[in-house]
Amino acid sequence: MDKPTRRMIEEMLIRSRFYKSLVEDEPEVVMGYTDPEQGKRYAETTEQRRQFILRIERAVSKLASIEKELIERRYLQVDSDYLNDHHVYNAMQISHVPYRKIRARAFEKLAEALGITRREMEDVAE
Repeated sequence: MDKPTRRMIEEMLIRSRFYKSLVEDEPEVVMGYTDPEQGKRYAETTEQRRQFILRIERAVSKLASIEKELIERRYLQVDSDYLNDHHVYNAMQISHVPYRKIRARAFEKLAEALGITRREMEDVAE
């Protein structure tokens, strides 16, 4: 897998974790006066985030159990920002070589499940 594709998947996983922390903390109903247009934009943004999270969670759920564990530990847990690959493969009791192979397979499956192609990446860059 090429680096740009890998980076894009990593960024999507990290963004999903970030959005999840935002969406979980957001109230469903906000009391008080709000501008109707602002309220509509807020609702659309929140719904877009929920859809993005759901898209990532569905893709991750289709992975093999060891791939899923690796992705969740490394990218989706609350404290993932403070972990590196070394922490994760030690916690999983595997060496770095199998860890990299498992991660590479997981990323290939995620790219396929999320529909990430070279063309889509070029569209995002424009």
